[in-house]
Amino acid sequence: MKKMLSILLVSLSLGLAFLTANQQTAAANSDTTIPTAFRGTWYQYAGQKQWNVTKITKHSFQNYMANSKKHRISSNLITATPSTSGDNKLSIAKHKTKSRTAYTFFPDKNNGYFWIQTAKINGKRQKVLVNFTVQPKMSVISTKGQYTKDYSYN
Repeated sequence: MKKMLSILLVSLSLGLAFLTANQQTAAANSDTTIPTAFRGTWYQYAGQKQWNVTKITKHSFQNYMANSKKHRISSNLITATPSTSGDNKLSIAKHKTKSRTAYTFFPDKNNGYFWIQTAKINGKRQKVLVNFTVQPKMSVISTKGQYTKDYSYN
Protein backbone atom coordinates (compact mmCIF):
# COMPACT_ATOMS: atom_id res chain seq x y z
CA MET A 1 0.00 0.00 0.00
CA LYS A 2 2.81 2.45 0.90
CA LYS A 3 4.65 1.53 -2.30
CA MET A 4 1.52 2.19 -4.38
CA LEU A 5 0.95 5.53 -2.65
CA SER A 6 4.56 6.64 -3.24
CA ILE A 7 4.35 5.67 -6.94
CA LEU A 8 1.12 7.65 -7.25
CA LEU A 9 2.67 10.72 -5.58
CA VAL A 10 5.79 10.56 -7.77
CA SER A 11 3.62 10.23 -10.90
CA LEU A 12 1.47 13.19 -9.90
CA SER A 13 4.47 15.38 -9.11
CA LEU A 14 6.14 14.52 -12.44
CA GLY A 15 2.89 15.24 -14.28
CA LEU A 16 2.52 18.62 -12.57
CA ALA A 17 6.16 19.49 -13.28
CA PHE A 18 5.64 18.63 -16.97
CA LEU A 19 2.46 20.74 -17.20
CA THR A 20 4.11 23.69 -15.45
CA ALA A 21 7.14 23.56 -17.78
CA ASN A 22 4.87 23.54 -20.86
CA GLN A 23 2.84 26.50 -19.59
CA GLN A 24 5.97 28.56 -18.93
CA THR A 25 7.27 27.85 -22.45
CA ALA A 26 3.95 28.86 -24.01
CA ALA A 27 3.85 32.05 -21.96
CA ALA A 28 7.43 32.93 -22.89
CA ASN A 29 6.68 32.57 -26.61
CA SER A 30 3.35 34.39 -26.53
CA ASP A 31 4.82 37.71 -25.43
CA THR A 32 7.01 37.95 -28.54
CA THR A 33 4.83 36.30 -31.22
CA ILE A 34 2.35 38.53 -33.03
CA PRO A 35 -1.01 36.84 -33.74
CA THR A 36 -1.54 35.73 -37.35
CA ALA A 37 -4.50 38.06 -37.99
CA PHE A 38 -2.24 41.12 -37.55
CA ARG A 39 0.52 39.99 -39.90
CA GLY A 40 0.96 41.61 -43.29
CA THR A 41 1.41 45.12 -44.67
CA TRP A 42 -1.16 47.74 -43.67
CA TYR A 43 -1.59 51.19 -45.25
CA GLN A 44 -3.09 54.41 -43.92
CA TYR A 45 -3.40 57.34 -46.33
CA ALA A 46 -1.46 60.38 -45.09
CA GLY A 47 -2.26 62.74 -47.98
CA GLN A 48 -0.22 63.97 -50.94
CA LYS A 49 0.14 60.43 -52.34
CA GLN A 50 1.92 59.22 -49.19
CA TRP A 51 1.02 56.33 -46.89
CA ASN A 52 1.88 55.45 -43.33
CA VAL A 53 2.95 51.82 -43.73
CA THR A 54 2.80 49.27 -40.92
CA LYS A 55 4.54 45.99 -41.73
CA ILE A 56 3.93 43.19 -39.24
CA THR A 57 5.60 39.77 -39.23
CA LYS A 58 5.66 36.96 -36.68
CA HIS A 59 8.35 38.67 -34.55
CA SER A 60 8.62 42.25 -35.82
CA PHE A 61 6.64 45.47 -36.16
CA GLN A 62 7.79 48.20 -38.59
CA ASN A 63 6.28 51.61 -39.27
CA TYR A 64 7.40 54.10 -41.94
CA MET A 65 6.16 56.51 -44.63
CA ALA A 66 6.03 55.41 -48.28
CA ASN A 67 5.12 56.93 -51.63
CA SER A 68 2.65 55.58 -54.20
CA LYS A 69 5.34 53.24 -55.57
CA LYS A 70 5.69 51.76 -52.06
CA HIS A 71 9.22 53.16 -51.62
CA ARG A 72 10.23 54.36 -48.16
CA ILE A 73 10.45 58.13 -48.03
CA SER A 74 10.95 58.75 -44.33
CA SER A 75 13.95 58.29 -42.12
CA ASN A 76 11.82 57.85 -38.97
CA LEU A 77 11.56 54.10 -39.34
CA ILE A 78 10.28 52.38 -36.21
CA THR A 79 11.29 48.75 -35.91
CA ALA A 80 10.32 46.65 -32.93
CA THR A 81 11.66 43.15 -32.34
CA PRO A 82 12.10 41.03 -29.20
CA SER A 83 15.83 41.89 -29.23
CA THR A 84 15.30 45.68 -29.55
CA SER A 85 15.84 47.59 -26.32
CA GLY A 86 13.93 50.49 -24.79
CA ASP A 87 10.56 51.80 -25.93
CA ASN A 88 10.73 49.90 -29.24
CA LYS A 89 11.15 46.46 -27.68
CA LEU A 90 8.46 44.13 -28.98
CA SER A 91 6.42 43.10 -25.97
CA ILE A 92 2.96 41.76 -26.73
CA ALA A 93 0.16 41.87 -24.19
CA LYS A 94 -3.45 40.79 -24.67
CA HIS A 95 -6.27 42.92 -23.24
CA LYS A 96 -9.81 41.49 -23.15
CA THR A 97 -12.96 43.56 -22.77
CA LYS A 98 -16.61 42.65 -23.21
CA SER A 99 -16.65 43.79 -26.81
CA ARG A 100 -13.20 42.89 -28.17
CA THR A 101 -9.70 41.59 -27.62
CA ALA A 102 -7.00 44.21 -28.15
CA TYR A 103 -3.22 43.92 -28.11
CA THR A 104 -0.34 46.19 -27.22
CA PHE A 105 2.95 45.57 -29.00
CA PHE A 106 5.20 47.86 -26.95
CA PRO A 107 5.91 48.13 -23.20
CA ASP A 108 4.76 51.77 -23.34
CA LYS A 109 0.97 51.64 -23.77
CA ASN A 110 0.95 55.20 -25.15
CA ASN A 111 1.57 53.58 -28.55
CA GLY A 112 -2.02 52.42 -28.38
CA TYR A 113 -4.11 49.31 -28.52
CA PHE A 114 -4.45 47.30 -31.74
CA TRP A 115 -7.28 45.08 -32.95
CA ILE A 116 -8.73 43.76 -36.20
CA GLN A 117 -12.29 44.65 -37.19
CA THR A 118 -14.41 44.74 -40.33
CA ALA A 119 -15.11 48.10 -42.00
CA LYS A 120 -16.60 49.28 -45.26
CA ILE A 121 -13.74 50.48 -47.49
CA ASN A 122 -14.57 51.68 -51.03
CA GLY A 123 -17.99 50.07 -50.73
CA LYS A 124 -16.66 46.63 -49.71
CA ARG A 125 -16.46 45.13 -46.24
CA GLN A 126 -12.93 44.10 -45.37
CA LYS A 127 -10.67 43.57 -42.39
CA VAL A 128 -8.81 46.60 -41.10
CA LEU A 129 -6.16 47.18 -38.44
CA VAL A 130 -7.32 49.64 -35.78
CA ASN A 131 -4.82 51.48 -33.60
CA PHE A 132 -6.60 53.23 -30.72
CA THR A 133 -4.66 55.82 -28.73
CA VAL A 134 -5.97 57.48 -25.59
CA GLN A 135 -4.10 60.83 -25.82
CA PRO A 136 -5.18 62.22 -28.23
CA LYS A 137 -8.21 59.95 -28.42
CA MET A 138 -8.09 58.59 -31.93
CA SER A 139 -8.62 55.42 -33.90
CA VAL A 140 -6.37 54.96 -36.89
CA ILE A 141 -7.65 52.61 -39.56
CA SER A 142 -5.14 50.81 -41.76
CA THR A 143 -6.08 48.64 -44.73
CA LYS A 144 -4.30 46.00 -46.79
CA GLY A 145 -4.65 48.14 -49.94
CA GLN A 146 -3.37 51.63 -50.79
CA TYR A 147 -6.56 53.72 -50.79
CA THR A 148 -6.43 57.49 -51.28
CA LYS A 149 -8.81 58.20 -48.41
CA ASP A 150 -8.07 58.24 -44.69
CA TYR A 151 -10.67 56.12 -42.84
CA SER A 152 -9.45 57.12 -39.35
CA TYR A 153 -11.77 58.80 -36.88
CA ASN A 154 -11.63 60.70 -33.58
